[in-house]
Amino acid sequence: MFQVLANVQIHNTTINNLLTQTKEEEAKRFGLENQVERNPDPDFNKAENERPSFDFDLKWSYTQIPEKDWKVGSGANNNDWKTMKN
Repeated sequence: MFQVLANVQIHNTTINNLLTQTKEEEAKRFGLENQVERNPDPDFNKAENERPSFDFDLKWSYTQIPEKDWKVGSGANNNDWKTMKN
């Protein structure tokens, strides 16, 4: 219960801080965005151009999970993970 109350208090404080920021503070904060390295690829445009085109015809659909009887701690659904490199 305490953790939930603490999270709500932190969230409210953050919202209050954002609401009370001046336009100058907001501009300064967003001006720092270019310093955040969100994309590890040094040439994102090249990487993006190598991807397939966006498929507008794809539709959202629901499927079953790979193994309906899977339990926490029982391991992966299949052995495909063994071929992955870290």
